Amino acid sequence: MKHTKGKWTTSVGECGATIHMNNDFNHPLTFSFSYPYAHIDKELNEEGKANANLIASAPAMLHALKEIRRLELPKDESSYEMLFVAVKNLVHKALRNAEGEK
Repeated sequence: MKHTKGKWTTSVGECGATIHMNNDFNHPLTFSFSYPYAHIDKELNEEGKANANLIASAPAMLHALKEIRRLELPKDESSYEMLFVAVKNLVHKALRNAEGEK
């Protein structure tokens, strides 16, 4: 699968959002979407922001899933807790990013 590598960020306004994707070729890509009536309805505005953050976090979530996939079960049971903590940290970081937290 080929996607734009680099950090994806959001710019959110009153009625829409833009996803910024930095790539290796120094030609940033962007795409925008609007959420009509968000300036009237605060819930729509919050939903639009949440959607933008979720879209922008896709590369980080993909990275976390790939990292989890490559983990191997430890041979001794005493290491299971360390593995669990490592997986939990990867998931926690990806979810914070998806929920717009830094």
